[in-house]
Amino acid sequence: MKKLFYILITVFFVNCINKSEQKSFNDPLNQIIIQYQKKYPANVKNLESKYIYGIQFLKEKKDTIIILQRSSSGILRNIKSIGVYKSEIIYPTLIIDEDKLGIKFYDKFKLKQIQKEFYLDENSSFPERFPPIYKYRIKNKNIELIKIDTIWNSWD
Repeated sequence: MKKLFYILITVFFVNCINKSEQKSFNDPLNQIIIQYQKKYPANVKNLESKYIYGIQFLKEKKDTIIILQRSSSGILRNIKSIGVYKSEIIYPTLIIDEDKLGIKFYDKFKLKQIQKEFYLDENSSFPERFPPIYKYRIKNKNIELIKIDTIWNSWD
């Protein structure tokens, strides 16, 4: 009976560890990122592109805002990010949160430094067309979509 108890405790503990390793974001933000990345996937066949998603937390009047977007050309070297998160489910996602407004929504210990491969080449420019930018408002720990900024109907 003791062996069965220890086995159950071990299985439960390992399961909890595996679940915590899978997520770097809290559930609402995790779902939003996954949905956005499915709707606007990175074209991994295009070897010249430097696909990376970006989440920015900022203050707008009294509201905390989340901006979610995708870049196919990389990011600027001087961007002040706190790191990149990547998993089996989530494509590399850059977190920009200078004022720590979104600290409750992500696990800063699971973020990695930006790899050189994601930096925009010095002689290249940003593409003229890119997928819609989603804007969310954080209200009472809930995240609500407030705007989809679409300029083009097609993008890379």
